Amino acid sequence: MLTNYQVEKIKSLNTELVKLEHKILNLSRQYEKQIQKGIKDGTYDIDDYEIDLEICFCSGPKKLASWFEFLKYDMRHFRTLSYSGIADGNNHNVALNPKLKGQHHCWFLHKLYDDYFLTRINLN
Repeated sequence: MLTNYQVEKIKSLNTELVKLEHKILNLSRQYEKQIQKGIKDGTYDIDDYEIDLEICFCSGPKKLASWFEFLKYDMRHFRTLSYSGIADGNNHNVALNPKLKGQHHCWFLHKLYDDYFLTRINLN
C-alpha cells in the first residue's frame, strides 16, 4: 500500500509532467509549422517527415526509463497532428490504488504507471 508521502510524491511528479507535456506539445507544434513552411517555400526538399523525441526519466545517475520504451506501442502520438493524450487536460487516472482514486493524472504519468516501471511501487 502507498504511504501518504508516496501519494504526495506522485502528485508532485504529475505536476512536473503536466509542465513537460505542455512544453513538448508547444515545441512539436512550432517545429511542425516550421517544417510545413519550409516545404511550402522550397527550403526543405522533402515529401515526408516525422518529429522524433526521446525523453529519459532518471533518478540520480541511474537511467530508469527511456521515452521510446513508453511509446513503443503508441508512436502514433508523435506521428500525427492530433498529439492524442499529450496535454489534453483529460484525467488519465486508471490506478487501482484507492489512495490515488481522487487524483487527476496527466497522460505521461498514466504511461509511466500503466505501461512501465511505476507499477513496481504498487500503484495497483
